[in-house]
Amino acid sequence: MTPYTDLGAFPDRKEYTPLQVGPHIYDGDGNLVWSGAYLDGNRNTHDFRTYQVGNKSYISYISGEVSEHHQDLANGSYVLMDDTYTKFRVIPPYNNDVTNIHEFQVFDEGRKALMFAYHRNVTFNDTEGFYGTGYINDCILEIDTATGEKDFEWCALDGGISPKEGVQAHYADVLYVLWS
Repeated sequence: MTPYTDLGAFPDRKEYTPLQVGPHIYDGDGNLVWSGAYLDGNRNTHDFRTYQVGNKSYISYISGEVSEHHQDLANGSYVLMDDTYTKFRVIPPYNNDVTNIHEFQVFDEGRKALMFAYHRNVTFNDTEGFYGTGYINDCILEIDTATGEKDFEWCALDGGISPKEGVQAHYADVLYVLWS
């Protein structure tokens, strides 16, 4: 599990105890078995899950952005860990964008990953039910995990699909659209 107190990236955490935020593993009785909070400086982490390489289970997660933009990987990163809980690959967001916290699915024996990406500075009007300029979360990327290079990209807006054809949710200046 990856607990956090707030989705935003704050310079000062709100927790009462240091290192509460980050990836954690608990046993069936609720006892903490492992904490990776120290791995990313107590950043929010998301989509903490396992993937298979051969007969071993590896771990992946998304390390969130931070408010101190002078830090390394301030926009977040996609992290791969081996079966000893050691980071062996840190992938920056594609085009140095901000990490999208909703999906990082590693497959093909750890060689590939799927993730979401944003369309930036999209202008909407009342026909779409949203006013102004902002981001829309509509792109799916397949990347090579060894290089971080994009192998494939598909964006709903570029495919001629309107935000009106999906379920919309607003958070800050991002419009999330779910297409079926």
